[in-house]
Amino acid sequence: MPENKANSLAVSLLNGKMSYPTFVVMDEKVQLLSPIPGYQTVPQLMPILKYFGDNIYLNQNWADYSNSLNPVKN
Repeated sequence: MPENKANSLAVSLLNGKMSYPTFVVMDEKVQLLSPIPGYQTVPQLMPILKYFGDNIYLNQNWADYSNSLNPVKN
């Protein structure tokens, strides 16, 4: 029976900080943009996919983008 080992690519992409589940966002040059740890529901995942898929990350940090989606109400 083979041992349960992590994939070497996964270990490399996550710098050995393994968690399950994690998905990794990469750009068209296959450069790591961000690991996204933990289970994501559709409402949680959609803004992340838009942020990276629409290249918003190039001009705006995640905190500002995220806050613009859910502005604090006084």
